[in-house]
Amino acid sequence: MRIVFSVPRYHPNHDGMVLGLRRAGHQVHFLVRSTNPTEHYGEGVEVTRVPGPGTFRTVEGWSEPAFDAGEQRLPPLAFLRAYLKRVRPDLVIGRNASVLNMALFLLCRAMGIRFLLYGLSPDGYEQLPLQRRLMLRLGLWPAHTINTVSAAPKHDVPGKTYDFIPFAVEPFGDAKSDWATGLPISILAVGKLDQARKNHVPLVRTLGEMLRAGQVRLTLAGLLGETPGPAFQALRDEITLQGVTEAVQMRTNLSYGAARELYGAHDLFVMPSRKEPAGIAPVEAMASGLAVIVGSDCGTRYFVEPGETGFIFEAGDFEQMRGQVQHFVDAPSELRRMGRNALARIETHFTPEIFERNLMRIVENRFGVI
Repeated sequence: MRIVFSVPRYHPNHDGMVLGLRRAGHQVHFLVRSTNPTEHYGEGVEVTRVPGPGTFRTVEGWSEPAFDAGEQRLPPLAFLRAYLKRVRPDLVIGRNASVLNMALFLLCRAMGIRFLLYGLSPDGYEQLPLQRRLMLRLGLWPAHTINTVSAAPKHDVPGKTYDFIPFAVEPFGDAKSDWATGLPISILAVGKLDQARKNHVPLVRTLGEMLRAGQVRLTLAGLLGETPGPAFQALRDEITLQGVTEAVQMRTNLSYGAARELYGAHDLFVMPSRKEPAGIAPVEAMASGLAVIVGSDCGTRYFVEPGETGFIFEAGDFEQMRGQVQHFVDAPSELRRMGRNALARIETHFTPEIFERNLMRIVENRFGVI
């Protein structure tokens, strides 16, 4: 099949999807609103940017795609029609009910192309007001929704179908085989270093006593803009205030390969950030053989089996998170047990091949014979 993903931008959480589809012989294309020089595309993936001005804005010192503004502009219909004629997709998967994707859906409907509406909402798909229900009844709104973070919608929408399809990740070929048997424990956290919502400051504050006591060491890895803003300065100030400059390492703007190598060099992964709708870093950590700790509002928390592959703390409850780190400090052997369990969970439930089979099953169920 030729499959087009229409998404705001290419994200690392697409890597496992692409790998599974490509291995099964499918052609994969991405239609995006914005691109970034730091992006790394899967082999053989064609990425096409929809023409349009002003696709980036500054958020907390970092250049981010302006999804809201960019997606609400009137889409270039002639471009989209020409794109569909050139690529001739068998399936289009559009993330979010943006103006762009609604236009793309109507073109697909006119051209006889299958279309799935793809969401990351923890509530499932959006609730349809009266006018959208009328559009659904008239065939002007996508009838089939898939979601990668919510196993079931909170409320059903008459006339719409719903399928949960988990993210996928390739188990690392050089998965970790040696974990700390004593102290210090090496902890990795990944996220943009100049965004306050990544919660690096409270992470350092919460682990301050452990860091000073030599029980843990911490690596903060992530992107950093050319002109760091107040969030990054606050992080540096907190590291100094806690007196842990020797125990905290920051790794910035790493290449794709170097970033992936970090997992195997650490014993435990922690994601303290809030409202992380589809963070793939903890999943990659599990695929490397690491136990993980994530917040309850992390969209990929369903990968974690509490007490078996890591822990889930109540979003914003850093004392609870501290207790979970303390669990490993008190019993370093748990790093090996949970790390092995984490890798096994990826290998048995969330590989690229499993994603491809899940998607093909959904397509067959919703559209008939492939």
